[in-house]
Amino acid sequence: MFGENVVGSQIFAPKRHYVDAGLFRAGLPAWQDLEFFIRLLRTAGPARLEDAVTYHWDNSPRTDRVSLQGEERLRTACGTVVQLHAGRNPRRTQQLYLQLFGRLYGVRPTLRDWGNFLELGVWPLGIFRLARIGFRRFVRVRMGWAIPTQARAWRARRTAAAIHQRVRLIKE
Repeated sequence: MFGENVVGSQIFAPKRHYVDAGLFRAGLPAWQDLEFFIRLLRTAGPARLEDAVTYHWDNSPRTDRVSLQGEERLRTACGTVVQLHAGRNPRRTQQLYLQLFGRLYGVRPTLRDWGNFLELGVWPLGIFRLARIGFRRFVRVRMGWAIPTQARAWRARRTAAAIHQRVRLIKE
């Protein structure tokens, strides 16, 4: 969960696991699912990623998506999740920090982000990922290679069927 939010939007577990984990944090401006799933795994035990289509996700642009409500909200949520779950573990902090720059959010790493990331320690794979994200965003925005909104929506609809992640708790 720290490296990538592989759950998507769906997790299957007995109701008591949800209650024991404390349900979703409504006050969190974004990442409610990720934060909850981390707590759920801590309280209920290990999970398994199923390679089966369980739903089709429509990722077409909509203004009501929590994940698209602004960079400031995403950064606030990232900071909160880091405080709650990364503890003093710099690698986990870096892993969560990288999720902030995922394709869905469109947040570009700044020089300050680079400084914060490197301050946590040298992690070659993490540095490579951050550089790749920064380069892609730079090329798309500065070089005019940005994908038009209509093309993004079309591509999202075409790939919606490819999203097929389901997590089921092993402990009953």
